[in-house]
Amino acid sequence: MEEKINNISRKVDSVLTDDWIEGFELGWSWVVDFETEMYRLFPYEKESDILRVLYDAGYNSGIKLGKGILNYFELESKSLKERARYFDAFLSRIQIATIKFSKREKHRALTFVGGTPFARAFLGVTEYAICYHTAGIIAGCTKALFDRDVVVVESRCLARGDNDCEFRVWPDELE
Repeated sequence: MEEKINNISRKVDSVLTDDWIEGFELGWSWVVDFETEMYRLFPYEKESDILRVLYDAGYNSGIKLGKGILNYFELESKSLKERARYFDAFLSRIQIATIKFSKREKHRALTFVGGTPFARAFLGVTEYAICYHTAGIIAGCTKALFDRDVVVVESRCLARGDNDCEFRVWPDELE
């Protein structure tokens, strides 16, 4: 089992060179800058329409990212568990955050240790969870990689003073 995980990590590492990582970080910094300016123009409130826009934009980005991983690593015929291993290896390699996966009673959780890049930029600025774009990315990747519709809600957020950002993931019962 561990050898299989190491092989997946080596394959992902061979694709994601340091130059690629630098380019990804530059692209991601643009997203953080954009979200920062959106927040300054339209401070998030619990029922703000801008939150849905950020979630939907993240969802669309997540679909593209998930399909890219699925196609590039030829995962179409792989098991859901192996797809999850590639996704985990990809996230670990891009170094956006250290992510811990856990399973709870009726949901799964992804914990971004030390927060998402956006939450780190807004540390202590808001009393609300603000990583709607990241929640959308998680939902979009889940749809693309596993063909499952999910609801993703941020339950802890570094920006509002929590130790990290945690996203709870449930099956979407409406789909």
